[in-house]
Amino acid sequence: AKKKLDAQKDYVQMVDSRPSSAKDVAAFQMNYVEAMSGSRRLNLTSRRIGDASMEGIADNLANNTMLRFLVLGRNDIGVKGVRLLATALLSNITLTRLDIGSNQFGNEGVILLAESLHTNCTLQRLDLYNTPMDESGALAVAKCLKVNKTLRELSLRGNNMGNEGAMLIGDSLRYNTVLTSLFLQENNVDPIPGMIGFITSMYSIDNFVLERLEGIDLSEFSRILDISPEPTAMSNNKILAMMRKRRGLHVSKRVMNN
Repeated sequence: AKKKLDAQKDYVQMVDSRPSSAKDVAAFQMNYVEAMSGSRRLNLTSRRIGDASMEGIADNLANNTMLRFLVLGRNDIGVKGVRLLATALLSNITLTRLDIGSNQFGNEGVILLAESLHTNCTLQRLDLYNTPMDESGALAVAKCLKVNKTLRELSLRGNNMGNEGAMLIGDSLRYNTVLTSLFLQENNVDPIPGMIGFITSMYSIDNFVLERLEGIDLSEFSRILDISPEPTAMSNNKILAMMRKRRGLHVSKRVMNN
């Protein structure tokens, strides 16, 4: 397999053709594992890896002390492959960024990954776009966010968590003191009930650290944000900055009682 590799082995982009048959899987798996063993960043997007090649990748990742950034997006990875990956994350101590979006492992796979992050203490960025998950997956992620102390950026865009899922994620932020970026676009969250539910779930956060929020428009809710001046023309980032300065989000009692 051909690879692009800089002098410091800081980034590898696999540029060979995808395996076209089952007999190619073993050879390609060896190429992936070889690349993982000598790289800090590895992009395996659209390699048609599937569950069959995940065993070798997961085995390497479990004891890999060099790889920091792994992209596995659009690879036909199912629940079996994710289970192997989640197990590897329990022992890996160096990976800081994982992109495993656009793999159709659904709620079961999301739950496995979320549970592994109760233990993993190094991952800082996780991309779970278009997995697809609904509120059951959102519940597992919310439970993870309540205890995880390292994840700083999380993308859940392009899923189907709906209003209930958004509320669960919002509630988890009451307990999380490290997440700074959250992406929730395209999740079938209704403009009014879902977004109000997300915001009110964050009522009275004392250690508010969120810096970037996508998919929930805070400017639409001036009546429940106790912020002055009027926030309707403000960007999400500016409103979040004001909320951090005031150490939390304070929702008006009138709205909480409605």
